[in-house]
Amino acid sequence: MEQEPLFHEDIYGALGHVCSSLGGLKVVGYMLWPALSPDSAGRKLANCLNPERPENLKPEEVMQVLRAGREKGVHSGMTYLADQCGYEARAIEPEDERARLQRDYIAATKAMADIAKRMERLGPAAGMGVTGVCS
Repeated sequence: MEQEPLFHEDIYGALGHVCSSLGGLKVVGYMLWPALSPDSAGRKLANCLNPERPENLKPEEVMQVLRAGREKGVHSGMTYLADQCGYEARAIEPEDERARLQRDYIAATKAMADIAKRMERLGPAAGMGVTGVCS
């Protein structure tokens, strides 16, 4: 994988770098707009990444480019956005995310079991059935 630039002049440069790393404007343009030919999609994307042109990417299209970049290990677009907005960006590895979600799931399941035990000890509330649902 090539070295990412240390900085970009603007969002257009950052997204342009991501697009180059993904195979170029035709490839990414066609990913965004599969109804267009690769040539037309590439031209449309080039116009969207040119600040002198009126065409722009929709927010969900920017996110699609950023996600595709993430899958290829190219973080320059997200890093640029974070830097410009005063945040730190850090890629989360899928395995780390899976482990975090599993820990959260186990903790939530335990908390629900604890709540159910406490409710059982209190007995049924007035106007509530055995299950705790209004009857």
